[in-house]
Amino acid sequence: MTLALELSPDLETRLAQEAAVLGMPIEAYVLGVLAQSHPVSVRREGLAAELQGWVEAGSTEPPSDEMLHQLDADRLSDRRLYPPELKGVTW
Repeated sequence: MTLALELSPDLETRLAQEAAVLGMPIEAYVLGVLAQSHPVSVRREGLAAELQGWVEAGSTEPPSDEMLHQLDADRLSDRRLYPPELKGVTW
């Protein structure tokens, strides 16, 4: 599949710099970045399964920092639910 994208000059420069650092053509670098990304639906399924397992296990331990980070990362809002600087203060 061929896909034409219009990149901002800043984004194009950053991608070209990263590709150059790795000694790759920019096209190969961008394809690699895209291949490593996971669609939102896949991330949500994984997080839902992890949360379900945590609940079903009846864990008395708090959720892992990684789980909380994933919950924050998938929000539409920029407001974080679990900011690290408030750990132990509000949660």
